[in-house]
Formats: sequence, C-alpha cells, structure tokens
Amino acid sequence: MILVRHGIAMSLLICATGCYYYQPLETPDPQLGTYMQVMLTDSGTSHFWGYLGPDVGEVRGRLITADTQALALSVESVQQRHGQVLSWKGEPVTLGREYVATLRERRLSRGRIALLAGGSRPPHASITAMTAVPSPSLVSRPPRWTVAGRSRVSTRSAVPDEP
Repeated sequence: MILVRHGIAMSLLICATGCYYYQPLETPDPQLGTYMQVMLTDSGTSHFWGYLGPDVGEVRGRLITADTQALALSVESVQQRHGQVLSWKGEPVTLGREYVATLRERRLSRGRIALLAGGSRPPHASITAMTAVPSPSLVSRPPRWTVAGRSRVSTRSAVPDEP
C-alpha cells in the first residue's frame, strides 16, 4: 500500500513540475487561455517601467484577450533583463502590440517528461525504502553470545550487581 502511495505521489510530482519549453506562435492569433511568454521591445521596457517594474524584458501569463492592437495577460511573473524573476498574482496587464518583440506559447516537453520519469525510479525506490514501515522480522533483538557453538540470549545486566 505504501509503495502505491509513493508511486502516485511521485507521478503527481512529475506531472506538476513538468518540463516546459516556449515555442514561437504558429499563428498570429493565439487561443485565449494559452500560457504565453511575451518579450518586450526596448521601448516596451521603458514604457511599462512604472507599472511592470524596472528593466522588465519579458512577461509570462495566461492570455485573456487578443486583437490586432493589444494583448491582455493575467500575469504570473515578469523577468527583468538581468535575469531576476518576480512573481505576480494574476493581475491583468494590457500590452500594446507595438511594445511586443516576440510571442511564445508554453508547451509540454514529452521527451523531457519521459526522461524524468525514467530517471525517477532509483530515487523513488530509495524514498520508499527510507519511509517504509519495518516488518516484525527486522525489529532489533537482544544481543546474542556463543558458548561452545550454541547461541544463547545474553542475560548480563548493564549495571553491575551491588555487593
């Protein structure tokens, strides 16, 4: 039963973390709800400086609306040009298309998932071994000593007898 629970937990962990990559859009009109990565132009970085934060180079989130003039995202994170990622809580942001350098959509990498799932067996086995309940046969027994080839349970006390 424990092995089944650990297997399910490991599978959920792999699915939750997942391995994603960003691919350029195949069509200029993405579907609503798509998780997007929007790279800003230099003028977009300076235009949104006061709203998105200083030196923001990309915005990640779910697409709310899109038309020929602007995109609206429910922002989950922004990344500054020097690499620092700042989390957001889904606040809506409308970006004019003139400030967008590239649009990419997030895709699940099946190859990486397969590689991760295949490589997770040894750690899974060791986690199971560490957290499994020991069987009664593995519970420690009192020390044994041998006299003339016979095994006997030690009756010696750790405390010396009083005279």
